[in-house]
Amino acid sequence: LAPLTCLTLLKISSRWHKYSRIVFLFINALLTIYAVFTALRVALRADDPATPAGIRNGLSMSLALLMVVLPTFMLLALHYAGVLVKIRKGGYLRSLTGTALALWGVVLLLCLGGTLIGRNNITTERVEISIPSLRSDLEGFTIVHISDLHLGGFYRREKRILETADIINGLKPDIIVNTGDFITLGHLEFGRFDTLLATMRSRYGNFAILGNHDSGTYLHGADAHMTMMTTWLVSDLIEASGYTLLNRCNIILSVGNSRVAIIGAETGGKHPDIVHPDLTEAVKGTIDADLRILLTHDPNHWEEVTEDYPGIELTLAGHTHGMQIGYIGRKRKWSPSQYSYQRWHGLYRKEDMQLYVNRGLGVIGLPLRIGMPPEITVITLRGE
Repeated sequence: LAPLTCLTLLKISSRWHKYSRIVFLFINALLTIYAVFTALRVALRADDPATPAGIRNGLSMSLALLMVVLPTFMLLALHYAGVLVKIRKGGYLRSLTGTALALWGVVLLLCLGGTLIGRNNITTERVEISIPSLRSDLEGFTIVHISDLHLGGFYRREKRILETADIINGLKPDIIVNTGDFITLGHLEFGRFDTLLATMRSRYGNFAILGNHDSGTYLHGADAHMTMMTTWLVSDLIEASGYTLLNRCNIILSVGNSRVAIIGAETGGKHPDIVHPDLTEAVKGTIDADLRILLTHDPNHWEEVTEDYPGIELTLAGHTHGMQIGYIGRKRKWSPSQYSYQRWHGLYRKEDMQLYVNRGLGVIGLPLRIGMPPEITVITLRGE
């Protein structure tokens, strides 16, 4: 494929300005080297995909496929389709080749921007949520909400976690909550990130739940024993990171003269067969709390929550990542996520119950974010 691509590009650029041709061919050579190097690295470390290095290699390989291999196939297909159209007259159809080159450039720029900028552009979203009959003790209560770290993607990028911790600590939150998916495949991804996560501080404590990835269900060949072991190991690492892990249970915080219940339950399964938790045990003892906050991973769970547990004023979720691509404006937003999730990012309300969906800090599948920057949510509670 590489020799054919090289010959094709030489032919296409033969009439270009000398320096434009050199730059174009140089860029293509760099992309080809990147793709080959990435493929070799993945092949040489094919036995440990669930390690931090393995996660990084997998992300790099998917990026190479999107940024190099796919556009190359597209360019060759359209160019030689034009050759076939003009086979009797010779030459090729310039409009098809030009379209292919334009698309190649667009894909390249989007991938580079999403990887180098979008993935690292940590955005702080400030949200005020009005709670009916909120007690005066809880007026201005602040919650920092983060989600979907997928820590393997931060391998050799640890400074991003430290930057996140610095931002959060500067916000001086009352509580920090994390709605799951600390890992993508296995517990080895955690590395020593627990020591970095433990630097995040809040007034009343940090609380977390397990996401569906945290149980090891995406490990290749994982059986029931392996997923159980992964769940235990990840749970220990989450607690070592300074979180109180809420597995189908709750904790009551005393804030002034008010009682705030933080309720949590783990989420399991694989997309699209996500297993939502039974909250019967989790909500016990919270009925008299002045405010109930539920941590769940999948926002689709909120449909059941609103039907079966109408007294839970605020639910926090993540999971969707906003599909890591889309558009968020002041009045409109769009993402492929909306075709799978009715509530995929932002604040939603149903009567006196509200849901906020965080678009996550990490990446999965592709190491980029286009129009969906990583998010730290600062929620401030207000009385109506």
